[in-house]
Amino acid sequence: MKYCITGSTGFIGQKIIEKLIKEENEVVAIVRPNSLKEIRYQNENLEVIACDLSKINSLPEILEKRKIEPKFDHFIHLGWQGTTGKDRNDRKIQLINEKNSLNCLKLAEQFQCQTFFFSGSQAEYGNIEKHDYEKQDENNKCYPENEYGKAKLNFGKAMLAFPNNMKKYHGRIFSVYGPNDQPNSLIETMIRKLTIGENMILGPCLHDWNFTYIDDLAEMIIQLVNSNAPSGIFNLASKDTRPLKDFVREILEIQPWNGKCIINGRAYNPNSDIPLRPNTSKIHKYIQIEETQFKEGISQTIFLEKEKNNTMHK
Repeated sequence: MKYCITGSTGFIGQKIIEKLIKEENEVVAIVRPNSLKEIRYQNENLEVIACDLSKINSLPEILEKRKIEPKFDHFIHLGWQGTTGKDRNDRKIQLINEKNSLNCLKLAEQFQCQTFFFSGSQAEYGNIEKHDYEKQDENNKCYPENEYGKAKLNFGKAMLAFPNNMKKYHGRIFSVYGPNDQPNSLIETMIRKLTIGENMILGPCLHDWNFTYIDDLAEMIIQLVNSNAPSGIFNLASKDTRPLKDFVREILEIQPWNGKCIINGRAYNPNSDIPLRPNTSKIHKYIQIEETQFKEGISQTIFLEKEKNNTMHK
């Protein structure tokens, strides 16, 4: 199989590339020109192309110059700016994302792709408790509360309405963890602070949560684009949903830590302590994976992060 992937230097993109090249697929990875050094893999089946998404329409010309046939089986679109901090509410940035994504979709059609995968987000649902939803279900009406969620929702609708014969998958991704995650994620922050002897101050952690190991998510996406599933929206999350405090306690049980984790160290915040309860029954009609147990995934994350740090300090 031959894949074209945007967002190739991201947490999810790098893991998908790792899996695909191990299975001897051909991959063309699109990266920002200033991010070339962030690609961790070199392989005869991997072509890395520097092309900003704002100039993605120049990709056919670049492929021609590199003597790469502009024909792919699958287009996996992960590239998106403004995913964290104040940029999540910057409407200008999010509108640019929508425009760039539409150009990627049109290129996928030009490249004769069988499928187009778009990485959506649980942020599209908004606060389910405000609207009395038991779970985040693909059939729910969405109430995104920031510009990031609104833009993901808007493009997802435009993609599914786009008139062509490609299968189009809108994968709504929930909370993912694992080695090489963003440094400000909950788990990465907790591991870092507890390792160096700082305290981790948390709220009551009574709200439901869902964590998916990065390897599992990458496998879900690969299996989905190669499945017989019809076009549509798919929640991409584990089957393991429970109160956040249960996950925190499992992390604390992994090993002795230098710092302390203080549950209930701050008051409940209705704006941030929003539950995740994904309904995952739809995706599991079309894929089959053996999910990584949370404690196993955390152990692997800690082990691989230690290995990486030891290598960096040699």
